[in-house]
Parts: sequence; structure tokens; C-alpha cells
Amino acid sequence: MAARRKKRVGFFPKLILGIFIIYSIWTLVSLQVRIHEQKAVVKNLTEQVEAERAKNAELAQQAEAEPDDEYIKQEAQKQGLEMPDTRVFVDVSGN
Repeated sequence: MAARRKKRVGFFPKLILGIFIIYSIWTLVSLQVRIHEQKAVVKNLTEQVEAERAKNAELAQQAEAEPDDEYIKQEAQKQGLEMPDTRVFVDVSGN
């Protein structure tokens, strides 16, 4: 039987294969990092959406409720409004 010769792969194809493997690993790792960052962003935004939904539900409940006189007075005072017969005292002593 004749001895079979093994065909040797040259240096250049091995180099190309090595570069491709390194590039593939680098790409996979960088994509995993980006995915992790984007998941954190999505989680943060989801929490913000839930907080805003809770605020909206509270505001909707307040809008549907009959406002009482005390609430109206408090909101008016926040805006600098007073009843016509109210005396307002301002502390000018600086303390």
C-alpha cells in the first residue's frame, strides 16, 4: 500500500481562521454587554412608567372626587390667593 501524504494547511489560512474566531468572540462579548446595558435602560424606563401610571391614577381619583372647601383654600393659598376678608400677616423681622 502506498503511504498517503497528509495535506498540510498553510500559515495564511490558519491566520485568517484565527482572526475570524477572535473577531467572532469579540463581537459576541460586545453584544452581550450592549444587551445588558439596554436591559438596565428598559428596567429604568419601566419603573418610570409605573410611577407615572400611579400618579395618573391618583390624579384621576382626585379629579373624580368632589373637591372640598378646605382643599380649594389650600390650593388658592399656594397660588397666593386669599379670601377677601382674610388678614394676611407678613413677618418682616427676618427671623
